[in-house]
Parts: sequence; C-alpha cells; structure tokens
Amino acid sequence: MKTLFAWLLLLLPAAASATSTDTLNTRLYQHAQLAPPTTNLRNLVAYLKQGTTSERERAEVIFYWIADHISYDCELEKRAYITPAAVSIDSIMTRQKTVCSGYARLYAAMATYAGIECQTVAGTAANRFGEGMHSWNAVCIDKQWLLIDATWGSGGTVDQTDRYVKRLDLRYLFADPKFLVTTHFPNNSRWQLLDNPISLGTFQGILWKHRRESLYQDEVFQASTNSTSILYKKNLR
Repeated sequence: MKTLFAWLLLLLPAAASATSTDTLNTRLYQHAQLAPPTTNLRNLVAYLKQGTTSERERAEVIFYWIADHISYDCELEKRAYITPAAVSIDSIMTRQKTVCSGYARLYAAMATYAGIECQTVAGTAANRFGEGMHSWNAVCIDKQWLLIDATWGSGGTVDQTDRYVKRLDLRYLFADPKFLVTTHFPNNSRWQLLDNPISLGTFQGILWKHRRESLYQDEVFQASTNSTSILYKKNLR
C-alpha cells in the first residue's frame, strides 16, 4: 500500500532536516548520473567506485544512482501478491522499476559488490494517517551502522494519482535514527540504532502519532512544474 500523506520538495529549516548529511555531493551525484547504461550490476558498481575516495562515498554514490535511475512501480504495487521474481535484481535492472522491497534488495546487492557490509531492514512505515509494510537498509561504515531508505529518498507519487515523480530527499541518506524512528519501525529493534529502542505499542501510540503530525506540519515540502504545485506521497511495500 502507499502512504496517505502528501509531501513537497525539501525546503526545510536546518533543525527540521534531521539527517547526518543534508548537502548534495555534486561530484558524486554527477558521477552517478553519467553511469553507462548496463544491466550488469557488478560492472555498474565497478564504475561507481571509480569516482569515490572512501567507503562512505561508495555508500552515498549507490544511493544517488538508485535515486536517479530507478522509479517506483505503481502497477506492481497494486498486485495482491508480489513474487520474488518481480523484485529480482535482473528484473529491476532490466525494467528500472520496482517497489520498496526491490529498492532495498538492489541497494544491498550493490553495497555488497562495493565491499560494504549491508543489511536489509524489514518493518513498518507510518504517517499520521496510517501505516504499511516497508523495507530499507542499514550499512556499516567505519564500524558504525547508518540507515538508508532509497525508496523514500528517491521520489514519490503525485497525490490522488499513480504518476511517479523523482525527487531526491537527502533526509533518508544516513538518516538520523531519532528522526527515522518517527516513521520507520523495524521488526528487529536492533535496527532502530537507538540506545533505548521504542516498542511497537509506542510507535503506534498517541504520542508517536502526534510526533508524526508535528513532523509533517513543521516540514515544508513543495515541488512545482511550471506554475502548478504538485503534492506527493511516499511509497510503501
């Protein structure tokens, strides 16, 4: 299912961005954009690595490549049952479309080829209106685990439609655990990356619902095409 809340292009005050990095690395992003077309994941990652100088940059450039090249598959999302083949690496690379579990699977596969320890995190994502299944990633950089959601960092669907629009959201690249737990609850509490993990009851409780309401009221997201403002929804599943 999709989330029900609308979001707009990131125009946040510094205090609301809540990420460990909120600045686009233009060099890495351009390197990712210029990647030669290929369905060979190993060759793609070899190219991406050439433009990096550290493990952290390798994790970052993979995020950029996915955000720039992979779109959310609204038709696949509608299926009652999504087969493993539908979100296989071969399918994603050939079609350049997938759903949340595919984004997480692709990121993990690319990270492995890049020599980065990576885990796929399964759980629930929520907003002030509801919740649904979701998948994201955790990467170990310099012996520290960091959180990445390539799906929510890549774009969203236009409100009331199935039209997907790419929109880079850097809050989900090396996301602050305290920020991410507002909307993401992993099945394994380890991946909250908090000294004092919250319970599912807390996540679904009134206090956390108020936090999500405050989050979306305080943040300002706006995207425009020509003179028309467009509302977007983050995607689940």
